[in-house]
Amino acid sequence: NQIVTGGIAKIYGLEFLLEKNKGKFNGFISYTYMKNTRQFDELNNGIEFPFNYDRRHTINIVSKYEFSKNFSISAIFMYGSGYPITLPFIKQNYINIIEGQDALTLNNNPIYVDEETFYSSKFSFNGKTFIYNKINSYRMPAYHRLDIAINWSKKKKKGVRTWSLNIYNIYNHQNAFFLFLSYDKNNKIHLYKYTLFPIIPSLSYSFKF
Repeated sequence: NQIVTGGIAKIYGLEFLLEKNKGKFNGFISYTYMKNTRQFDELNNGIEFPFNYDRRHTINIVSKYEFSKNFSISAIFMYGSGYPITLPFIKQNYINIIEGQDALTLNNNPIYVDEETFYSSKFSFNGKTFIYNKINSYRMPAYHRLDIAINWSKKKKKGVRTWSLNIYNIYNHQNAFFLFLSYDKNNKIHLYKYTLFPIIPSLSYSFKF
């Protein structure tokens, strides 16, 4: 009873690419604009809403500078606007259902709400209930990071060996993997982000023959 069909999906966008592939300094810059929405008569009061994978802006910058045939530095910068998410907009005391009545109780007093609010009020948090409004009306924080690679190559009798020093997320930006609600030290509820993959250096060796 929670599967809705017969909706309308709209996906469209633009992509641009500027590339330089000659000389000691080369690379490219790409930009993508994309809009991905859904519309169902039974959801969100019939209003169109962003789909889960609606990332409006994506920028990629890839560059490489060759100091010599054996030594080069490359960099990759990535930026993506945040994905849409649904967050509560009202916090109330815990709500209980009155059996046999079309009402809810708040502090032992009956209250009447519309069907959409009722079904969006199921998430309780330590005695509190969160009321949700529109679907995907908020955005995750933007994602961005910079990766650097330094490569030393040398031709051998049977091939080419390469040492690479790589630094992932060089400025250690704490990109949000997901958001969650939790209490702080003052017993107040706040929205926090869970992050993965901080700055990560690595050293690699390869041999091509």
